[in-house]
Amino acid sequence: MKEIVFSVFGPGKEAFSNLETLLRQFEQEKKIRVRLEVLSWVDGWKHQLDSAIHSSGPDVSLTGSTWVKDLARMNALHSFSPAEVKKITSDKDYFPLSWSGVKEGMETTWGIPLVSGVRMVYYRRDLLQQAGVEESTAFQTIANFENTLAKLKASGHETPLAMCTLPANVNLQNLASWIWSSGADFFDANGTELAIDTPQALEGMKAYFRLSRYLGNHRLNQDYSDNLFEGGQAAVLISGYMNMTADLSNHVVHENLGLTSVLDTSFIGVMDLIVWQHTRQPEAALELIEFLSRIEAGPFLYPSWGLPPYQQGWNDAAFDRHDRDPKVTAMQRGRSFPDTRLWALAEKRLSETVPQIWDAVMADPGESDKIVEETIAPLARRLRLTFQS
Repeated sequence: MKEIVFSVFGPGKEAFSNLETLLRQFEQEKKIRVRLEVLSWVDGWKHQLDSAIHSSGPDVSLTGSTWVKDLARMNALHSFSPAEVKKITSDKDYFPLSWSGVKEGMETTWGIPLVSGVRMVYYRRDLLQQAGVEESTAFQTIANFENTLAKLKASGHETPLAMCTLPANVNLQNLASWIWSSGADFFDANGTELAIDTPQALEGMKAYFRLSRYLGNHRLNQDYSDNLFEGGQAAVLISGYMNMTADLSNHVVHENLGLTSVLDTSFIGVMDLIVWQHTRQPEAALELIEFLSRIEAGPFLYPSWGLPPYQQGWNDAAFDRHDRDPKVTAMQRGRSFPDTRLWALAEKRLSETVPQIWDAVMADPGESDKIVEETIAPLARRLRLTFQS
């Protein structure tokens, strides 16, 4: 029996159990065994970079869309032909952003979207009402967002906002909405000039880190942020897709739960299936991708692995609940990181820098604007020098 290796980033026991069920079905149907290789997000890029450099490792991988083109430029990936793409995707209506980072024009595709994610604002409707906040516009703009938190704090809430500020990839995803809402971006429209130190971008980042005054002195990871909100100790939460909306144990939170996009432009992330150029089993690798991309596989993947990157996936009973429409709307309106060859390095440096800014800001909230300027300006200079070398 043929065997291929499939590397993934593991989100949890339920997700693995579901995937293993799918892979057993695949083995029975196709007579191809799949051996799972589990990577951590912390070391994931290094592992995949090593695979690209040494032309060894897994046959198929699930990877972040922002990494795909960098791996492709190293001649490390199989290029899907238009016929292969059509065969895999023809019965599905994908969200346009799902293909960001994996296509070169109309002819070249380096990855197939499998799961997506979206940052959302979760909030307590009852607490907003008590604080005199208009729910429909509470989180649409930077000014409205901060005004909402200020009113919640004035109403006596110790922790108006819960969100991750400890080192994690979601830090940059959260920050992105504040940059975009300020009319800025990480790079210029051509993807060649860094833009994080433009006046607009700096204003967005300053506003983001001013949220420190509403965090109740909590430095939390995402899980603890979610738990704080679920337990009723926080009025507002910034988080991912969160399956909690269906089974919140706190009755008051469940009955008063609202959710919306982050500043009307949420970050959208996509995980893509790639085939490595070094594989000796390209046909088997393509068989696996086609199998996992079938609509019938959706109930085993969503929501334990993430959200469907295509419309039909949202028709499953798992999404037959009140949070479906806000999430679909966020998926349609959202944005992702820039599709430029320079992004991988910028992402790494920014991801390292954001928690460092939080360290300084939480220690001295009154100096947050100054801290942002004094951190971002030299970072931008160093990145430009690196780009030119």
